[in-house]
Amino acid sequence: MMFCAALYACLLAAPPTYAADVAPIVSRACCECHRDGGVAPFALASPQDLIKRARTIARAVRDDSMPPWFAVVAEGSAHRFKNDASLSAADKATLLAWLDSDERALGDLSKAPPPRPVAPAWRISTPDVVFEIPAPVEIKAKGTMNYVNVRVPTNFTEDVWVREWEVVPSAREAVHHVLVFARPPEAKGRGAGEDEGRGFFAAFVPGGGMRSYDSTRAKKLPKGSTLIFQLHYTPNGQATQDRTKIGLVLAKTAPEHEVRTVGIFDSALDIPPHTATHREMSSLTAPADIRILSWMPHMHTRGKSFVAYRKRDGAREVLIDVPRYDFNWQLSYDYATPLEVSKGTLIHIEGVFDNSAENSANPDPSKRVRWGQQTTDEMLIGYIDYELAHEIAREK
Repeated sequence: MMFCAALYACLLAAPPTYAADVAPIVSRACCECHRDGGVAPFALASPQDLIKRARTIARAVRDDSMPPWFAVVAEGSAHRFKNDASLSAADKATLLAWLDSDERALGDLSKAPPPRPVAPAWRISTPDVVFEIPAPVEIKAKGTMNYVNVRVPTNFTEDVWVREWEVVPSAREAVHHVLVFARPPEAKGRGAGEDEGRGFFAAFVPGGGMRSYDSTRAKKLPKGSTLIFQLHYTPNGQATQDRTKIGLVLAKTAPEHEVRTVGIFDSALDIPPHTATHREMSSLTAPADIRILSWMPHMHTRGKSFVAYRKRDGAREVLIDVPRYDFNWQLSYDYATPLEVSKGTLIHIEGVFDNSAENSANPDPSKRVRWGQQTTDEMLIGYIDYELAHEIAREK
């Protein structure tokens, strides 16, 4: 990569400058999180912000750890993602040429993009309704914490259509992720939660945590539903409290298309100890002609890679490929064009797990690992947002 950066710099008419070349990339690719009030630990609002962290930033650019994006798209594939946060080869080369240079030329700073404004309280439109966990959760200063599950009734007396949602923890610095499940009143037992990959409604991860559907789509929240907040905290040296909330923007009328969510899951997974590469699989039969809008893979700390595919004319067609799964960044991957899937098609998922001592995130390589809610357990779920291809929701 050093050679690539040097070569790219040589091809430029002049070395890159902060104002003309670097700042536009940083503003576009980094500052949604790295700004005042953002979820990142520091802002990148000035050249000085980059210069004092030049070595760290260059390392993150080289190893593709920042910006966080882990899906790869095969050359020629039609399955691309509209929220792809990865840097192009040219952007990476520009950043590295500037960060690695001795000069780090500033250029005409008056022409640089202005700093992003302070992150707003809500990134979605002003919510019509907000549901907050009723009491603060005490987060200890050190150690690990079990998942916390909190139920919050909605008390809706009729079905509502959700056009936008956002999950907002009050102690974002200590929140690893939040999953929110919607449990309708008729749901029995525990099948409406993450135990079986069902009922998934919304999520928070650093840099994510919101969804705005277009004017033709919305998600239905049945009357009388209970929201189940599953909260995963990571103590960071300072005891604090958290009261996570979710804001909902409601559609005034039923949409053309109802967005539904289903999890393809493998609750029978069984991972042997001291195994660097263990593969688990599951599948789902499309119940009708559907259009898949997005994927959200979910595994725990032993998760190594995730892929979903279907077979067409005997050939395997990859739908999403995440070769470097990272439990710390449980991202949603949104198709630029919804993926058409015919009724009866088998949608396969495959997860690879690393239960060896070589996996630095592995809590115990000597343990045989099965399905469970704690981080020390494992899961394999592929959540998909989809719509029925021939349904008009507003006709209901």
